[in-house]
Amino acid sequence: MKKQMKVSNTLIEETKNNILKENKKKYLKPSIILGSIGAMVIVLLVTIISINNNNNGKSLLSMDSLIVSVYAAEDSQYYLTANYEEETYKQILNSDIEVKLAKYNKAMSNVPGIPISFDFDCENATDKDYIKISISNGEILHWNKETGAITKLGTEYKSNNNDTLYFNINSDTIITLAGVKNNKEIFTRNIKITIDNEYNYYAAISEYQYN
Repeated sequence: MKKQMKVSNTLIEETKNNILKENKKKYLKPSIILGSIGAMVIVLLVTIISINNNNNGKSLLSMDSLIVSVYAAEDSQYYLTANYEEETYKQILNSDIEVKLAKYNKAMSNVPGIPISFDFDCENATDKDYIKISISNGEILHWNKETGAITKLGTEYKSNNNDTLYFNINSDTIITLAGVKNNKEIFTRNIKITIDNEYNYYAAISEYQYN
């Protein structure tokens, strides 16, 4: 009889321990599940942020290297001629710094307009990547120096090649540059042309405005 009771007590103890183990598992499972979900959410957020940062970097990298240059002369009386590339110095426009341009006069200069050069990284550019150049209070021109042919481009022009364009300008002309990547406008910059009382032209470019 004692032996039987001993066996019964053993079974009861084992059953009790098994029940406790099962209960522990039941209580642990929700916390494990919640912990796993939390970890997955964190990993997902980090991945999304990383992808966005990489995409932004790639989008800005190819177009952010846009260099805009104008032509100035030490002699304030010098008027632009067809040899302006040799007779003037090419100066890069930096944000909000005004540059005095070589003298330009429609009657006295034998160039079709104020020359501005655009150089940008287009090594990996596609037909969806370009610089959109637009002008208010003026006109964009292309000049073939070899043939002398002048092409009127109107008030808006798209380019994905390094080039020099000519601008028929007036007082307070604004030239807007928009960088387009994969058909999406990612930044804009403005070039403001001003003129003083002595008919000297000045150019200043704004900082990048990212969209």
